[in-house]
Amino acid sequence: GVLMLALLVYTLFFALPFQKTYVEESQKRLAYTEGVYALCRHPGVLWYAGFYLSAAGMIGTYQALSDGVFLILWNVAYIILQDIKVFPETFTNYKEYQMLTPFLIPSGKSIRRCVETWGKGGERHEP
Repeated sequence: GVLMLALLVYTLFFALPFQKTYVEESQKRLAYTEGVYALCRHPGVLWYAGFYLSAAGMIGTYQALSDGVFLILWNVAYIILQDIKVFPETFTNYKEYQMLTPFLIPSGKSIRRCVETWGKGGERHEP
């Protein structure tokens, strides 16, 4: 559970280049395509699900499990909306990113790209 929470925090707050993501304004915003974002388009959902399932296992009740599954399903619904509507309008390279990177379940190729690009400078680029 702690590992999943750490990966979630890293993915949401530290995997993206801070200056380009949160400070600079740009007319041509590019999706970040390296590191954990080469693994799949929504890696935070993997860690989110892992955290809630681990927590439910530690709590050990049906209620904890059902609450965790409910939260995970709502999160997946939210990322489907992002993937179909929000991100293609936000990032100019998102269509290419969709073709290059799996939606949620990593592939062998995406795992290799994740490992190869993890921590390599944090520049956004066309996929």
